[in-house]
Amino acid sequence: MASKITKISLIGIGGAGCNTINRLSDIKHGEIPYINTVAICTDKTMLSQCKAKTNILIGEKITEGRGSGGEPEIGERAAKEGEAAIKEAIKDSDFVLITAGFGGGTGSGASSVAAQIAKELGILTIVVYTMPFEFEGQEKLNIARQAAYNISKIADAYLPIDNERMFRIIPKDISSIDAYSLIDDITWNLIKCILFSTMTNTDRKMSLELNMTDIETVLKNSGKFFFGTGTSSIKEGAMLAYKKAVNNPFIDYSIENATRLIVHINCNENVRLKEISAILDSIKEKASEKAIILKDCSFGKRSDILVSIIASFD
Repeated sequence: MASKITKISLIGIGGAGCNTINRLSDIKHGEIPYINTVAICTDKTMLSQCKAKTNILIGEKITEGRGSGGEPEIGERAAKEGEAAIKEAIKDSDFVLITAGFGGGTGSGASSVAAQIAKELGILTIVVYTMPFEFEGQEKLNIARQAAYNISKIADAYLPIDNERMFRIIPKDISSIDAYSLIDDITWNLIKCILFSTMTNTDRKMSLELNMTDIETVLKNSGKFFFGTGTSSIKEGAMLAYKKAVNNPFIDYSIENATRLIVHINCNENVRLKEISAILDSIKEKASEKAIILKDCSFGKRSDILVSIIASFD
């Protein structure tokens, strides 16, 4: 049993954000454990189908629940209209993670408003957003770029995911739902990394734990950050999991010259200390000479090795 749990709110904004919450809920077969899920949308029909714990219809006076029509200005106005409801839904959070697709109206316009509300409440505010495919056209890309700029001025930290990179990774015969689930995995793995790094659990036979202050050290007011995760079998070794983590195919930058990092290693007691030391040595070589590297190592009942890395840059 966990004796302390970081209060995380996952906010899905617009169609893409609501879909992310739904897909994650399906993966977890219901409510996502320990997470306060909040869906914010201008489309009443879409919102009614969302599996979040709290669904907030914004801009009903402006849109009559019919969506923003792809106009970010309407999304922004709608979010301001729903400010009180958003504030009430997240007020007890230690950490807010906003997920949205940029290029449309609600996600592009409302995300910065939601981020501003969270920041004003003194909550660590992270945004994970996707940029549109090239085939969606220049107008959507322009809207997305403006939304990304707005978020960069408000959120503590943000992680841009380029949808276009998906074509370089996925098999040709993969379904659209399975393809988007790969991006959702990034959001879910980031949440798990932060949640499980900051909780005390009796299942851990030995651990070096972090706390919320450590998370803030790396992410607060950090701007664009890196996140990657990888797994390997005990036989394959921890270094393979590490190599997967530092080569996130959806991100076009690395941990090179990172100044603040969290390294989360979760494995069983059979993993050799030499393997963990090799991972940390490799990170030191890549990161800035003055980098702060915070380690969270837990040895429990896993049958594989999980390595997750969060890195920020000055």
